[in-house]
Parts: sequence; structure tokens; C-alpha cells
Amino acid sequence: MLLSLCSSALCMLALGFAVTSAQLMAAGFALVILSGGAAWYFARGNRAQEPVAQSPAGIEATTASHVDPQYAAEVQDLQKVLDERRGQLDPETVKTIEANLKIIDLATNQARQALAADPANPYLKDYLSNQMKRKVELLKQATVYATAQ
Repeated sequence: MLLSLCSSALCMLALGFAVTSAQLMAAGFALVILSGGAAWYFARGNRAQEPVAQSPAGIEATTASHVDPQYAAEVQDLQKVLDERRGQLDPETVKTIEANLKIIDLATNQARQALAADPANPYLKDYLSNQMKRKVELLKQATVYATAQ
């Protein structure tokens, strides 16, 4: 037992020096802060070395070339169907679809520019692939909705 004599204001350790309760609390607080900081530092260092998940080969090829002929053909076909059935949709719905398509196109173009600057970035490849999928899904939903009207 380290504490041999302890009063409310002063503790005498077995080693022979006196420590106030405020000093003990400060030392405990410092120990907690230093331990937490060390744990954070070592956990952060290990996380940075984790391998990055690879995308499937088809998506990798799609994003690497920036222009996939199959994607372009699908978008063109869906856009054509949507254009043919545009008159069946409410004008506000058409405005909303067009606004969303512009947002997706802007994000896709920005992702392509970023990927051109950093072609090995897996996040950008995944982001570009997701934007392309998002556009196809929006066009599919819009064409289904226009056909149902």
C-alpha cells in the first residue's frame, strides 16, 4: 500500500514526501490525458496502413476510361425515351428531373477533372462510378414514371 497516512488536505506517501489532494487529482488527470493521447496516436497510425478496397474490374475499367460506350448508349436511350414522353409529365416534374440531371452532370464532370489530376485515387474512381450510376437510375425512374402516366 503506497499511502501510509492520508488526511483530507495532505497525503504522506510511503516514500516519505507529501502530496496534496489537488496534486493527486492533477497527476491523475495528466495520466488520463497522456494515456488517451498515446492510444489515439497509435490507433491512428495503424488505421492509415489498412489496405483500400478495390472496385470490381468492370467498374474500374468504366471509371478509368472516363467514357464507357455502354454507359453512354444507355444514357442516350433513356434520354430518348424520356424526351419522347416528356409531354405526358407535369411541367414541374420535368423541371425537377432536368435540375437533378444538371446537378449529376456537374458532379460527374468535376469528378472526371479530379480523376484526371489524380488517376490512382480510389475514392474518386468510386465517386465517379456512383455519379454515373445515379444518372442512369434517375433516367430509369423518370422513364418508368413517364410511361405510367
